[in-house]
Amino acid sequence: MEKREIKFRAWDKKISDMLYWDSKSQKFSNIFWNMVKDENMPLMQYTGLKDKNGTEIYEGDIVQNTAAKWEVIFNKGCFCGRHLRFYTLEDETHLALRAILNIEIIGNIYENPELLKS
Repeated sequence: MEKREIKFRAWDKKISDMLYWDSKSQKFSNIFWNMVKDENMPLMQYTGLKDKNGTEIYEGDIVQNTAAKWEVIFNKGCFCGRHLRFYTLEDETHLALRAILNIEIIGNIYENPELLKS
């Protein structure tokens, strides 16, 4: 079984910037974790997957393929894509992220909220 590197990022609402942490940067861990305790810094985990360009995919990313746009979420123990066009609060349409082929990150929910509108 392949080991997945543990990585997180957090959106700092105060300065509108994304902050990153991974298991290799231990010297920054206390500073990072103290900062993300703040509700103004939502935490997102690395999925362990990369898009077709080799870019790491995190929760909160917006990805697309030729068929659709998806928001990357963690749901029921799995990283999923929430289909943006067919999503409703009553009937959520999710697909395991590994099952969505040939995806590319086009933004994230914090820096590009306009992408959530299909």
